[in-house]
Amino acid sequence: MKLSIITPCTRPLNLTTIYASILQMKEVDVEWIIVYDMDDIDKRILLYEKEVPIKLYKQRRGIGKGSMQRNLGLDVCTGDWIYFLDDDNLVHPMLYNRIKSYGEDDKILLFNQFGTNISRRITNFESHRLFIVGYVDTGQIVVPKKYKHIKWLNNRKFVEEYDYLMSLIQEAGEENVKWVDRLFTYRNYLRRYDLKAK
Repeated sequence: MKLSIITPCTRPLNLTTIYASILQMKEVDVEWIIVYDMDDIDKRILLYEKEVPIKLYKQRRGIGKGSMQRNLGLDVCTGDWIYFLDDDNLVHPMLYNRIKSYGEDDKILLFNQFGTNISRRITNFESHRLFIVGYVDTGQIVVPKKYKHIKWLNNRKFVEEYDYLMSLIQEAGEENVKWVDRLFTYRNYLRRYDLKAK
């Protein structure tokens, strides 16, 4: 199983720390795709490559950050599974094993780290409010490669995950979504005041 991790990058100072978290996953087949639009990204990150190859892609300025950068990553990724990791988060060391354990039936995976209460899920995927208060975040979504053609939208800030999931569900159907309760896939570890690129 090959995993593609896609990171839109606006905070290049975090890259080495994030890469160290990726290396904590054991016996993995992973590619890390970093999409950026700045001229001064520190390409020395490539010197740290070990088990996980890094692919840097420069995006033209002015065509959007975040969602549009994830879309460029979707265009070039080669993994069996796709994971979206923002540049202020670290992957959980068990991420690869958790995808391997729960992703065998080729369903879209949603890791519901908050609990087992079904009412906290997105029943019929119809409530924007659940996304706004943080029930599903970018780093909780894992997508099989068969859905890599479905793109992120860039039209509504803070509900990008909702719009992307709605597009996934419209194509795949709710029966092809698997909720995995009480498991973390990432850590909001990097402190806000450490995140600004110098």
